[in-house]
Amino acid sequence: MLTAGSARAACNDVVPFSDWSTGTVLTCDDKQFIFTSSSGITDPGLATVTASGLGQNYALNLSFGTFDSTSTFTLNYDAIITDPSFAFEAVALDTDVNPFAPNEVLTATFTGFSPPVVLTSTNGTPDSSPGAGAPTILNVANVYNSNGGTISSVTTSFEQVQQVQVPAPLPILGAGFAFGFSRKLRSRIKTRNQA
Repeated sequence: MLTAGSARAACNDVVPFSDWSTGTVLTCDDKQFIFTSSSGITDPGLATVTASGLGQNYALNLSFGTFDSTSTFTLNYDAIITDPSFAFEAVALDTDVNPFAPNEVLTATFTGFSPPVVLTSTNGTPDSSPGAGAPTILNVANVYNSNGGTISSVTTSFEQVQQVQVPAPLPILGAGFAFGFSRKLRSRIKTRNQA
């Protein structure tokens, strides 16, 4: 959801999966996507990872380049907002699978929301959900299970929201004290002037 004054610059960062999985951090505006682990990705040399975004919406896309006949894989990474005035608000998951896929399932768990959000894309259907807790770091755990079909890409979308800054009690108390002190001071000055 875009609001007036909240627009952020468009970004697009693409790297080979092999670079990302060996330490390259994908950066898109104030988002960082940091690889933590994977297993079962059969040909990571052809795969690319793209971080893109516009406004308050960002996406991480893993593209295998061709349809991959991997039967099962896992992919884990951290999505981080580096600007403390923003937090994650919602997530979405989508896959591109062979149109004749018998029952291709990708499940993503987003730990950081309270409670964690679990999304499932079956045979390429998207899934989305809001999340609670306003986290700035999400641990994303993807698990793909194939039943004989193929997958070509996984797209995870992130929506962020600007945090409302609530004043701390100490500045409010300080302002109240200063206001009370100034009233007393004015009262003293007024009584001296009248005398």
